[in-house]
This record gives sequence, C-alpha cells and structure tokens, in this order.
Amino acid sequence: MTKSTDGKPSEEHPLWPWVVLVAVVAGVVIVLVNILMTA
Repeated sequence: MTKSTDGKPSEEHPLWPWVVLVAVVAGVVIVLVNILMTA
C-alpha cells in the first residue's frame, strides 16, 4: 500500500466500500455478541 500524491489515483479502488464493509461487519459482530451474551 503506497500513498500517491498525484491527486488522481489511476487504478485504485475508492475507500467508501471498505468503510461500509467495516461498518456492516462491526454491526454483525455486535449483534452476535449480544445474542451470545443473552443466550
């Protein structure tokens, strides 16, 4: 992973899908932990 200072990354994926993925995974983990703790 190298940070490009060109301003226009050519073949780099945007960051927002990873942010959404992390948020969804975190939500699922929290729900699973709550279910396991209350079971």
